[in-house]
Amino acid sequence: MKVSMIELVRANLAVKEMERQELPYELAAALVKLKRATQKDFEAFLELEKKLVRKYAVLDETGNAALENGHFKFRDLSEAPAYLEERRELEETAVEAAISRKAVIPPENISPQA
Repeated sequence: MKVSMIELVRANLAVKEMERQELPYELAAALVKLKRATQKDFEAFLELEKKLVRKYAVLDETGNAALENGHFKFRDLSEAPAYLEERRELEETAVEAAISRKAVIPPENISPQA
């Protein structure tokens, strides 16, 4: 099944949040499979995102993006539109995923983060 990278990232993050809860077996088993199926693409996305940020950010002495209020600082603010376009393209990159969409009965209670 073809999905965008950002869909896999969001699925992986949702699983990580939901795995903190006790869930019915069927849902828990489905989430474990989903996490396994999305983990490599999740990690690949993070690595590509880091490279993209380093391309546009002010870097500190260790080569990491300098942060200000939780956001990286652009070397040149006029490059922000180019960064946003490359980030959008990365998010929309289609990948083949070994997952299928299924309707799942949600747990009775869930945190807003999940």
